Amino acid sequence: MRTFIHILCHTNGSYGITFEQAEDANYSLNVAFLPYNIKFELMGVDEIFNTQLFTNIHDSTIYYQNSSVDRIDIYIAPGPTDDAPTISWAQGHYGQNNYQPNPGISISGDSYNSIVCDQGLVNQELFASDVLIHEMGHVLGLLHTHSTSYCDELIDGSNCDTCGDLVCDTPAAPNIVCNSVDMISCAFLGGIFEPGTGLEYDPDVDNYMAYTFPYCYTHFTQGQTDFMNSWVTTHPNLRRVVSDIIEIKSFHSGWNWVGFPWLVDNEDGVVGNTPDLVEDIFNSIEIIVDSIEVLGYENNVNYSADWNGDFWDLSGGLTSVLSTKGYKVELPNNQDQYDVPFSGARVPAYTPIDLNIGENWVPYFIPEPQRFTDAFPENVLDKIQTIKSENWFIYKNSNGQFIMNQICPEMYMDGGSVLDCYNLYDGSMVEVVVDEDIQLIWNNPGGGDDGTIDPPSPLISEKFPFKKKSDYIPLVIESIDSETEIEEIGAKKSDKYVGAEFVGGFPVNMRVYDNNLAGLTFETSGEGSGLGRLSDKSEIKQILGISQSRIENGIVFVQLTNIGDVLVESPKLFSLVSAYPNPMNPSVEIHFSLMKDAKVELGIYDIMGRKLTTIVKGNLISGNHSYQWNSKDEKGTELSSGIYLYRLQGDGEVIQNKIMLLK
Repeated sequence: MRTFIHILCHTNGSYGITFEQAEDANYSLNVAFLPYNIKFELMGVDEIFNTQLFTNIHDSTIYYQNSSVDRIDIYIAPGPTDDAPTISWAQGHYGQNNYQPNPGISISGDSYNSIVCDQGLVNQELFASDVLIHEMGHVLGLLHTHSTSYCDELIDGSNCDTCGDLVCDTPAAPNIVCNSVDMISCAFLGGIFEPGTGLEYDPDVDNYMAYTFPYCYTHFTQGQTDFMNSWVTTHPNLRRVVSDIIEIKSFHSGWNWVGFPWLVDNEDGVVGNTPDLVEDIFNSIEIIVDSIEVLGYENNVNYSADWNGDFWDLSGGLTSVLSTKGYKVELPNNQDQYDVPFSGARVPAYTPIDLNIGENWVPYFIPEPQRFTDAFPENVLDKIQTIKSENWFIYKNSNGQFIMNQICPEMYMDGGSVLDCYNLYDGSMVEVVVDEDIQLIWNNPGGGDDGTIDPPSPLISEKFPFKKKSDYIPLVIESIDSETEIEEIGAKKSDKYVGAEFVGGFPVNMRVYDNNLAGLTFETSGEGSGLGRLSDKSEIKQILGISQSRIENGIVFVQLTNIGDVLVESPKLFSLVSAYPNPMNPSVEIHFSLMKDAKVELGIYDIMGRKLTTIVKGNLISGNHSYQWNSKDEKGTELSSGIYLYRLQGDGEVIQNKIMLLK
């Protein structure tokens, strides 16, 4: 948080408050708030001389004339005696419209009368006390723990989210003042009861937002910490004063494919040395959502962490996050957008990412958006077979060209640069499939920090509404047996749409949010008033099925035809059978999906049909399966380069394909 300190001085003397003392005050803020992931950056200190300060210290004109919208302005007033300068901090003005310029947030107040604990000794020491911490808590959204601004909080806490201080882990407290606390032991003196219940209050009198002696303050609660973090990201003025040590990242409801460029882990310059805990990432929004799911991926294995509204379940193996890894995050539909603050350091742009054969979840952490062909170095592009993002996918054809077959909006920025949906944006993540191990270092144009730019929103079908899942089948519709104009096509499964795309010609890249093709049908619509604006007269024109299909490098290619016109071949037991990479060296992943539970055998054979080894044999449940072959026979002997066969059989169905081993 950016801060600027003003010393309010009488024209006849400064009463001993120095710039060094003001800087010490900012240092005290950082010491107190650092455990709560909040930092303060002092931008400057000045003096304001005004003869009216002692007679009208609350004259807000003083503050509005000297405040700024891009910082928290802190005002220190001289004390009531020449030799004892004191300080008082009060919640600021929050930019009322009747004063210009808009001051942003200011902290102000006199040095004596605003303190409830009216004891000389305490007032003499306020400048060196934790009163400033208390008042900064107000600026960051906190109320007194004894607050009755809304209504009285019940002792049982059942109305804590609407009454009292709105923070549920601070015990209910009546209107406590300092004489309710022992000045020596800082203990609550007790004897105050909730009316009509006979229950005695037991408040937390030594947290920073209680009314106690300044030297009795010891902590903020976790609930107060979460509330402050959330307040910073949602308050219209406070967001302006967030400095470069904090990043605000916006998540939408549903699944987000993301990276985390800003993490505490990066502060020591060794990425991965101190990974940020999952519990620390989303604590600013945990208080407003009842579910968060985070998925990670490494070495062909998914890892997960889940927030259930009360605690994090880390049994899925995901305990921390790194800036060099990509993640998928699901947030509920409580609101359209969630702003989450991150404190730490940006991962250096030159940080390498190791890509392994097969699928990799790759974060993009360059501030400037780039088209994928510009972001990836040429040597890495040569090894890429497919790229999947949250809203699009591309694949490489047999000629080595990347094919893009989705209609996407374009957004023109100052200078004429085009930011379209095939760009990579700071903090996004893509799934990249490569055919050999290689190291990636993003191309960095160094053209400035455009990381705040959000990608253009994808076109959304209203005719075929569907819900995104964490992953999708990349499906290329090569052709449709149709004589009518088509504007949209939707994929349907069990009376629910599982994907939809706008059509500008064929082929069409479609994301299908289901785990297999069994029972999948398609519907088309057209003759409307333009792309995405179908008229009321527009109706579903066709119901289609898959007449032909094949898989290449994990991409499913299909041809569609009217159901009933020709016999549609639908999978019986196996679907989405593929081996990748192919050619292989030294290992290959064999993927397939089962339509139902079945006894299955997967084996490797030579070109003469002789069995070399069995990969799996036994009863498998329906769904997706993946197995690795390491180019060895059943005795563990390394096989030489050549053509081999993998054979998948079960329930009377046999699928056999070739694999080329190159060494």
